[in-house]
Amino acid sequence: DEQNKVLNKIMESTLSSAEAVYHEMYATQAPLMRYLIDLGIPLPKPFRLAAEFFLNADLRRAVSDDDLKADKIKGLVSEAHALGVELDLEGLRYLLGRTLERGINRFAVAQYDLPLLKTLSKAATVARSIPFEMDLGAVQNRYYALLQTVYPMFRHRAHKGDEKADERLAEFLSL
Repeated sequence: DEQNKVLNKIMESTLSSAEAVYHEMYATQAPLMRYLIDLGIPLPKPFRLAAEFFLNADLRRAVSDDDLKADKIKGLVSEAHALGVELDLEGLRYLLGRTLERGINRFAVAQYDLPLLKTLSKAATVARSIPFEMDLGAVQNRYYALLQTVYPMFRHRAHKGDEKADERLAEFLSL
């Protein structure tokens, strides 16, 4: 157990250093990479590897963030496709699914937290807009359960004239 902790610490440090190197290479060579692609010239392997490593790492961070930035994610995916680099779709699906699960579980506990509901709604919109299929069974099941309990409460309050309930209802239904 102690050996695993030490190994994880070493690996974390090593991977962090490697990511910094790939980031630097990508940041300085990206214009040349795009130019080569525009000319129809395949990327040399070191460029392709740097772009693949950097774009996947940046996408992993972006889809793991509870406040998903749709434009950033779409931009990174677009850049990867433009450069012809392979995305870690399995890993990205998993991380985005976990982000959505965290969001729906937090909402289940704090049902009247409108900013949280808006963040969750935005995350669901991002998940629908990205170009890879996901298994959202757990998230959908949780939403369905909330639909049976939370939705009637929101609707009841909205009918009584509660403006915040109207807004919550609209956000909830947008999920």
